[in-house]
This record gives sequence, structure tokens and C-alpha cells, in this order.
Amino acid sequence: MRNKWIGFIVLFLLVINTSALATIAYNRWFKHDFLDKKTGSESSHLTLQKTLDLENSQSQHMGKCRMTFCQETDPIRQQMQGKKLQLIDEIKKSDPVLSEIDNLIDEIIQMESEIQKKAIRRILEDKTILTPLQQERFLGMFEHHVIRGGRDCCPGEKTDKN
Repeated sequence: MRNKWIGFIVLFLLVINTSALATIAYNRWFKHDFLDKKTGSESSHLTLQKTLDLENSQSQHMGKCRMTFCQETDPIRQQMQGKKLQLIDEIKKSDPVLSEIDNLIDEIIQMESEIQKKAIRRILEDKTILTPLQQERFLGMFEHHVIRGGRDCCPGEKTDKN
């Protein structure tokens, strides 16, 4: 009886492990993301594509714009991360220099402003390829995103705050 249970447990674990490996293999080799992991998530792109009812050419254009935007802003984001770390280090000092903290904050704000300007330019470029109905939906999503402080960019999605 004991060998029967051990056999059942081994078979069960074999099925579980095979399922896990198959899922990993599928996600690794067969699932093609429209955008790579560095430049954006597939789910947000698919949500945008569904919400706006984008044609293939529009979707590809927006994907290329997104990739260009990320290539332009990634170095700025890295610099900004470095400045934030410097700011934290300065704050941690036993005798922090307030003028240095102010300068670091100003530099971080300048970099954030540069990214925001590039984001607006990208939105305006995306807008040019959309139909009037798509533009209305797109700008509604943008307005919702801005009002919500960068969270839940798709109106109508349920959130913890709703």
C-alpha cells in the first residue's frame, strides 16, 4: 500500500513539473511579445490596441514610437537614478549640505521635466495616426492617467480606490 502511495505522489509531481516546464517553454519560445520586456509590457500594449481598436499599421507605428521614446529616455532615467542615489547619500550624512541637496533636487526635477516633454511629444505623434474616435478615446485615457497621477491609464478599469 505504501509503494502505491509513493507511486501516486511521484506521478503527481511528475505531472506538475511537466506542466511547469511546458509553461516556461511556451512563454520563452512560442509567445512573441510585441514589445520587448525592456521597452514596455505586452499587456498594456494589448489593452491600448483593444481600447482604441487599432489597425495593424497603427499598432506597429505606436510600437516603434514607444521603442524610440524608451531609447531616448532610458539614459535620462539612469542619470536620474544616479542623482536620486546621490541625494539619499547626502541625506544620510551626519552633517548634510543643504545647498547640495537643493542642487540634486533641481537636477532631478530638470530630468523629469525633460522626460515629460518627450512623453508629450510622443503622445502628439501617436495622435496624428489615429482617427477622430480613436483620438477621443486615447486622449480620454491620457486625461485619466494624468488625473490619477500615473496610475490606471485605462478609464473603466477597476482599482482599489474605486
